[in-house]
Amino acid sequence: LLISKTGFPFGISSPKLTFTLLDIINKPDSSKVVEFFDIIENKIGIDAFKELIPVILTDRDPNFADINGICFSKVTGEERCKLFFCDPYVSNQKPNVENMNKQIRLFFPKGKSVEKYSKVDIKNINKTILNKPLRSLDGNTPKDAFLLKYLMKIYLTNYSNILSMANVSEFILTIDNIMLI
Repeated sequence: LLISKTGFPFGISSPKLTFTLLDIINKPDSSKVVEFFDIIENKIGIDAFKELIPVILTDRDPNFADINGICFSKVTGEERCKLFFCDPYVSNQKPNVENMNKQIRLFFPKGKSVEKYSKVDIKNINKTILNKPLRSLDGNTPKDAFLLKYLMKIYLTNYSNILSMANVSEFILTIDNIMLI
């Protein structure tokens, strides 16, 4: 993703659903990346976090240097995800990330400053990406595919998991005031 002196668009993506959440982190560093994941965990709980973000695949960006902070919960101390670093210039190690980067580059061309974009701009771009029908999803949008998968899971699981997955749906619909509907 693009990095600037004051901030960079930061995204997490569910590859099979091509569901992406974008945010901008001002004056990025490793502690702010950890804080980003901590906020997600606090909103949806550790079990939902582990299901939604089991693996983080990234390049050797120094903003991902705090491996323990990213991979382990501050609340429970348990591992919440695995973090893997790809080799430089080996895009086939993360094809889904590269495909998402292509979509994101339509809005944030490589080499162009992102400093002119506000959090609201990033959220609007995120909404556009999530509401674009994709051939790989049989003409569905990433938002619809995500909600279908997790709403079906709520329906098919026992009651103890329903609350956790309901929190996921609420989180996805309201994260940082992103209104997806």
